[in-house]
Amino acid sequence: MDEVPIATTNPVNKLIKTDKPAEKPPQKSQILESLKNLVYMAPLGFIIILQLYYLGKSCGEFTTFPYTSFTSFIIIATLGVILFFLQMLQRSIVYSVLSGLALVAGIFTAWFGDFFTPVSANFQKIDEIINAAWMRKDIPYHLLISGIMTFVLAGIAGIQFLLSLFIKSFFETFFGKSWGDGKWMGFAGAIGLLAGIHLSFYFYSDYSSNYEDRLIWEFSQKYKPVEKFLTDTPGSIMFNQKDVWTSHNGYIRSITADKGRVAAEKKFKSVCIRPGFQFSQNPVFFNEDGIHCYNYNLSNKLWANSYPASFTTLTGEVKPDKTDYYPQTSFILNSSNHLLVFYKYGFMALYEMENGRQLWLKQIDQPHNTGNIFAKTFPSKEYFYDSEKILIISCFNAIVKAINKENGKVVWEYSHPNLKYKGKPQKGYLTAAGKRLLVAFKSGELVTLSLMNGDVIYRGNNDDFRPITAPSFDGLRANILSEQGFFFKVEVDGGKLLNKFNLLPKKLNFMPVVSNMEKGIVAHKNQIFKVEDEQPKLVAKIRNRIFVTEPVFADKLMYIGTQDGWIYCIHHGSFDEKFHIHVNGELDQDSLQIAGNRLLVKTKSGSIISLNRIFSY
Repeated sequence: MDEVPIATTNPVNKLIKTDKPAEKPPQKSQILESLKNLVYMAPLGFIIILQLYYLGKSCGEFTTFPYTSFTSFIIIATLGVILFFLQMLQRSIVYSVLSGLALVAGIFTAWFGDFFTPVSANFQKIDEIINAAWMRKDIPYHLLISGIMTFVLAGIAGIQFLLSLFIKSFFETFFGKSWGDGKWMGFAGAIGLLAGIHLSFYFYSDYSSNYEDRLIWEFSQKYKPVEKFLTDTPGSIMFNQKDVWTSHNGYIRSITADKGRVAAEKKFKSVCIRPGFQFSQNPVFFNEDGIHCYNYNLSNKLWANSYPASFTTLTGEVKPDKTDYYPQTSFILNSSNHLLVFYKYGFMALYEMENGRQLWLKQIDQPHNTGNIFAKTFPSKEYFYDSEKILIISCFNAIVKAINKENGKVVWEYSHPNLKYKGKPQKGYLTAAGKRLLVAFKSGELVTLSLMNGDVIYRGNNDDFRPITAPSFDGLRANILSEQGFFFKVEVDGGKLLNKFNLLPKKLNFMPVVSNMEKGIVAHKNQIFKVEDEQPKLVAKIRNRIFVTEPVFADKLMYIGTQDGWIYCIHHGSFDEKFHIHVNGELDQDSLQIAGNRLLVKTKSGSIISLNRIFSY
């Protein structure tokens, strides 16, 4: 077969080989690109960090996240979800870590104000503090709270760092290297998301409570010193029709009751923890030097009285510190004419409010080791009774003493045979009616005494009684709320059981039980019960709330507060809810006080709120 020539422009087929590889596009440095992206996104990232700081501040002002409140876990989980979505939008290790720190810093600022200074100051001398803690086998509370705050900040930073690494690697694996760093649209979306969350939180906190309509005035205080968040640090609130006086954060202040204006303030380091609200015509404060009474605007000191120089009955082996002579707590008695002061080692003193004269200082109670931090371990109103001429004190080892108010002499004394309960010295709850005094011991024993001479009138004993608060008492019968959650109606003569209700079958010991036994009101967790002659009724149930304040009553209304700052006004007859208010602070057992047409509220941080409590039927 003949070959056919093929025309070609290159008659010579020449193969040329070369060792030079094909050129590839230049590789971009991933680190350099991330740094560039970090700089480019700085303005948007700063806005996100600022938004998270103010979101944390809003949440911190709204709640202190009490562990017994279900709402706390809902809010914490919501904040965690928000941070996770922001991680996905930003995809930046640096901005993610800073975002988490900004959120927590906002919360701490709402609680403590300048929290960085005390934390850093405590840790500058960490060696000395740890050495002192090791020698005393005790951790100072300022170190404890500072350590917790530092641990939270470090923990959030670490979690945010690890989570951002995971999210960046996820996006790079599934969508390519270019998706490892966030784009401007992602940052803009994060800003929009946070703006929507801010608005939603604002509308929730605003429209879920008619707080502004009820608010007369507010005096805001932070947790200062920082350990106040964990402990009951010295402070007190006294009031009358025209004035409110407070001791907080190194100052004493006079506040006008009508406008809430600070009329005067003085530097004053208080050393005495005093519970609740106390009615007084003039304020009395305790510092390192002694007891001081001022006029209404603190412009003039009416009198002063020193603490005892020593407790003479102590043995030579005891070497008290200077702070051992400071009062543990004090009460302005109902007549407002006397000031009862509890010292350590069972010593008590009574002073005249008019001129500060010490009527007596004696060791009334048994020496008992109590701290200076937690006020809940101090004597409370349930353990003493004030009458016109005598003061009745419930002491350790089941002893009840009647003291002459003028000279401190023991008028009569009752010694109960059962000295202890669960291996510890017990006291009896005191309730009086007419000329009779009911002493209810935690061991379940009831003793009715004569107020005049201490003679035993009735005895009763039932292991099931075991009260957790002072019973109500009319002279013949008593209502008892037991530690097991049962409500008993008994005749004190022999302790005859009239009725028994399993009121709190699911009682939790770590959650408070608050009550007004005279009104038959008991509240536990999110439920309020009314106990009458028939079966108890569940009259109110608030979702996701924990009742913590003792209910107070005025007219036909009952006021009760929850741990996370909600106050409910409920009609005591129909139990219809009239209104509810959130006061931006954690409440405690003694946070509410009726003052005429006002409801005074104090938070654990020391804030005071005056609310219009009147409701038009």
